[in-house]
Amino acid sequence: MNLPKFSFSLPVYNEGNRLERCLKSILGQDYPKENIEILVVDGGSTDGTKDIARKFDCVRLFDNH
Repeated sequence: MNLPKFSFSLPVYNEGNRLERCLKSILGQDYPKENIEILVVDGGSTDGTKDIARKFDCVRLFDNH
């Protein structure tokens, strides 16, 4: 069965205290990981948000500042 691909777009700014939990929640779904794309669009965070996003191979990180 061919399942559709899903993209999640997360606009973030200084969300270091919540981002990891959010990403783990998305990836914890019962859905093929190869069909999930997560786009994290950072607005110039200064709290380590980008470092957290980089820990996840499936995340594409974009700077938007």
